[in-house]
Amino acid sequence: FSSYSRIQQQTARLRAAHLQALTTASIVVCPVLAVIGLGAPELLRGAFGPEWSPASTALRILCAGGLFRAVNNLNDAAARAKGAVYRQFRRHAVYALLVVSLSILGSPFGIEGVATGVLLSLGLMCVLTIQLVNDLLGCRWMDSIRALGPGVVTGACAASGAFPALELSRNAAWPSLAVFAAGCGAGVLGARSEERR
Repeated sequence: FSSYSRIQQQTARLRAAHLQALTTASIVVCPVLAVIGLGAPELLRGAFGPEWSPASTALRILCAGGLFRAVNNLNDAAARAKGAVYRQFRRHAVYALLVVSLSILGSPFGIEGVATGVLLSLGLMCVLTIQLVNDLLGCRWMDSIRALGPGVVTGACAASGAFPALELSRNAAWPSLAVFAAGCGAGVLGARSEERR
């Protein structure tokens, strides 16, 4: 927020900084969430015990919403820097209502249903905050989507490296955290392969 607020009157500069921040965040967040999502059963089993294994589907669903959360945080900072706190507050009120109502609607389907309600709420909030920031900074939807592209590609590369490593180490009956570590290592190599292009 402080970086944005220093250039709040320079809309073109703030727009460029915001789009670069979206790119950087997506490059960091997407690969991490891809690997955590793919290795969720082993991570939960290894870190918390076998009784947590059923929560792996919910964790995977929440990982899918992690990029939305990162985008929302950056959009909040940009909106505050431009002084649009009341406009942002209205969006947060809608988000709170969505989380509660969609979680209640999803609750008959268990933890996965609640996680899906949260995911949908995060996605809708992301749309609302992108629309606000686009209005404030003069961006287009394609600018925001293009800014997220490198991270999505890097996340896909991390997933393509992690998936076979996870499957091979699962089939070799490695301990849970060793399986997850193998997935992490292969995910880093996959993400780095995209970086070198």
